[in-house]
This record gives sequence, C-alpha cells and structure tokens, in this order.
Amino acid sequence: MKKAISLVGLEERTNSYPRQLSGGEKQRVAVARALVNEPSIVLCDEPTAALDADALKTVMEELRKLADSGKSVAVVTHDPRLEPYADKTISIEDGVVSER
Repeated sequence: MKKAISLVGLEERTNSYPRQLSGGEKQRVAVARALVNEPSIVLCDEPTAALDADALKTVMEELRKLADSGKSVAVVTHDPRLEPYADKTISIEDGVVSER
C-alpha cells in the first residue's frame, strides 16, 4: 500500500483520517487503492474530476505507466485535459460514437 500511496504523492498523509483529506486527496487515495493489487485492467470513472493540474499530472502519469507496462486502462471523463495521455479517444456526441 505504501508504494501505491507514494505513486499518487500522498506519503505525508498516510496517517490522516478521511475527514482530514481534501476532495482531491480522497480521489488520489481511491486511485492508489485501485493499484494495490496490481490489476491487469483498470477502469476509471472521472479519476481526475477533483484534482488540480499537478495532481492530475501525477495520477495520469501513473495510469500511463500502467498502460505502457501492458495493463489495460480505460478512462471515462468529460475532462479534455486527459486526452494527451490517451492512446485512443472515443467520444459520444448527440448519440453518435466516433473515434479520434
């Protein structure tokens, strides 16, 4: 677990209670929890919604590393800041599915 917490940059918060964490920190803890068992598939629903630019970069770089290591990573988001991290982008607009 310490490695996963370190990956999302929350080493200094390991002894904090949930009520002591910001929304973004809670979101980063959720990402760390998902990484603990080293899954072969990671499904993310708005993983960066409450994150500032620095935390977003940290989380997305770790997800990118997972994908580069052969794991399948799927992210569902409305956040266009995540697009540079994607190998493939599929969008749905007015009920029409398209790949970019």
